[in-house]
Amino acid sequence: MTRFHWTVAAAAGMVLIGTASARADPITITRNSTAAVAEVGTNGSERSATQQINVPASTVTAMRASPPAIATATATSNFTDAMHWFGTGTTMALWTSQAMSSIAGVQAEFIVSSPVNYAFDATFLSTITPCCRPSAFSIGLLDLDTGFPDESGDPILVRVFQAEDLATATHNGVATRHMFTGRLMRGLYDFGISSSGSSSGAFFFGPGSANGDFNFKLDFTPVDVAATPEPTSLLLLGSGLAALVGRRRVNT
Repeated sequence: MTRFHWTVAAAAGMVLIGTASARADPITITRNSTAAVAEVGTNGSERSATQQINVPASTVTAMRASPPAIATATATSNFTDAMHWFGTGTTMALWTSQAMSSIAGVQAEFIVSSPVNYAFDATFLSTITPCCRPSAFSIGLLDLDTGFPDESGDPILVRVFQAEDLATATHNGVATRHMFTGRLMRGLYDFGISSSGSSSGAFFFGPGSANGDFNFKLDFTPVDVAATPEPTSLLLLGSGLAALVGRRRVNT
């Protein structure tokens, strides 16, 4: 290899090194939780509740012998790969009288340090019997934290997307799929998804059941910003080109 070609290779190598060192992991998860809560009414406002929070897979059950009732909630999540999340939630409430409910949910707070594209895909299933005093509801959403407080001091959030499913007389026991895609710029974000099943006052007219389920995945893909070199890369590129010009002059 001639001295001219070595100079070209060295210049190209310095540009690659400068660009690679400037690029970091675009997603940092600062907090995540998986929660399952089940409760049954005993008399009036008294409740027997069980819950588990911040475990990858959680199942809880609350039961009452008389009058018979059972509430169960299961939630799972996986954040091992910061760029690919997935999870499930299942809730079931079955009663003869008196209030009860079950809730399953997954939540994550994360920082985006450089632009990423996202793809959200979730399926909800909500079922109630009889219609329509019991309640079965699922929701998934993503918010951007603006960093500014509102009048009460809480952070002002900007909704990126929202998907929801509610069992009604005309929409009961039907699975619905929700998909969203887009781009997230730098900032702090909050993601949450949950399902619930509740008697919702159904003890006034007798037995019933409510079920709410979800499964989701949320994938992130880095946006290619190689077309805009970092300052270090520009400096190295300039040095490499200067060396090329000097070498060509010497050879000439």
